[in-house]
Amino acid sequence: MDELMVTTVGGSPQSGDVLKVKKQALKGLKRAYVMAVRERKMAMVKTLLLNSLLSMNWTRAKQV
Repeated sequence: MDELMVTTVGGSPQSGDVLKVKKQALKGLKRAYVMAVRERKMAMVKTLLLNSLLSMNWTRAKQV
């Protein structure tokens, strides 16, 4: 994982700022990951629902 280094105008990185930026970057990554997982889950649920609906219609059509 890339380390984000933010240097102050003076040129020397202040450990507090760097830590803060790292924490925010991690939060952002975590949120993005969670969102991606959620999106994928929703997509999977949608496809499963679609498949079940299609199979139900298919069996019903065969019965008629």
